Amino acid sequence: MTPDIGVVVPYYDDQRGLDLLLAALDQQDCAGRFEVVVADDGSPVAPTVGEHPFAVRVVRQADAGFRAAAARNLGAAHTDAPVLCFLDGDTLPTPGYLGALAAVVAAGDERGVLAVGRRRHAELSGHAPEDVVRWLAGEPVDVTALPDPQWLARGYAETDDLASADAGGFRLVISAVLACDAELFARVGGFDEDFVGYGGEDWELGHRAWLAGAALRHVPGAVAWHDGPDAGGRAPDHLAKTVETLRVASRVAAPGARHPGLVWPHPAVSVELDDTGCDPAAVLACCADLLAVPDVRVHLRSGECTTTPGWPISDPRVVSGPEPAATAARRAWHVQVTRPVLLDVDVHALCARGEAAYDDALVVTETRSRALGLPPPPARSGAGVLRDLPARVSLEGLWGWGDPSAP
Repeated sequence: MTPDIGVVVPYYDDQRGLDLLLAALDQQDCAGRFEVVVADDGSPVAPTVGEHPFAVRVVRQADAGFRAAAARNLGAAHTDAPVLCFLDGDTLPTPGYLGALAAVVAAGDERGVLAVGRRRHAELSGHAPEDVVRWLAGEPVDVTALPDPQWLARGYAETDDLASADAGGFRLVISAVLACDAELFARVGGFDEDFVGYGGEDWELGHRAWLAGAALRHVPGAVAWHDGPDAGGRAPDHLAKTVETLRVASRVAAPGARHPGLVWPHPAVSVELDDTGCDPAAVLACCADLLAVPDVRVHLRSGECTTTPGWPISDPRVVSGPEPAATAARRAWHVQVTRPVLLDVDVHALCARGEAAYDDALVVTETRSRALGLPPPPARSGAGVLRDLPARVSLEGLWGWGDPSAP
């Protein structure tokens, strides 16, 4: 019989922590059936799991660095449960944890729910395992609770527990206490396995899921305890934090996630320009206007004009061919340009006006709005927004040396 919940536990060489976690799962009082998949990230010795009232299996991957993202994907691939709960090996759930998270996920619509439990912190390593298990169940044990991260509490309060989160809500997604429906997880492609090293893969997944139309939810009643302080309470590792920030910046096109002045693998605004049979000068003029602001990339439908001698092929923001699926899943806005035009409004200002179809030349759409199935972009006049170019364009004229319409 297929379980209702698949609990995926990324693991590396911590048998005591795994024993505690499984003992905590023994106490779960959720109504649905669940199974546990321990995804071993290349430990020197495979973990043992013992006997439990639920099914437990161990799957393993080679040790190729800290690959929690890949381990979670591996674990998710080995359960058929419709709800996935990801629980880190050093994070111990209280008895109502799985039931509270799974109920919120199950109540979502066809676009899916990404739900985050409440991760709290305590000093647990000095206590006997049986005492920790009793304490999780609410019995009196002298355990020292540590302060909760205030930035998380503030973020959840400001977003109504993520129900009103905007594009920045991804920062409040924590993979240690995460749940979602399996269909959503498959649709967005799971965790990005290019994340090797600590941190960032949960934020990236959260942002991608939000763009894909998923609802984000924080479930305060789903409490799990992390053994030790939050990252803010540990000794800082400046280089590791810089690497994590850069990983996120390369994939998350959201305000504050990166500096827009740099060229990143996936832009905030992705433009598809149909250059088929067009004057190369007109195409170049259009690209220049589109790229007058940062964090924009232009995909040329045919790319035939890029073979023109002197074409600025060194500019990585202009590429031939269709928009890659990885970019489509991460950009905030999409602009479809059916023929080369000049812009009187820069692309970011155009997106700020919202979705619209300007004449028969340019259509602006928002990634999340399309995923939510909102009505099509309204038709608007292109007056004051764009200008048509002649069939043959003089670049010298456009750049101030003469008549732009001269051949």
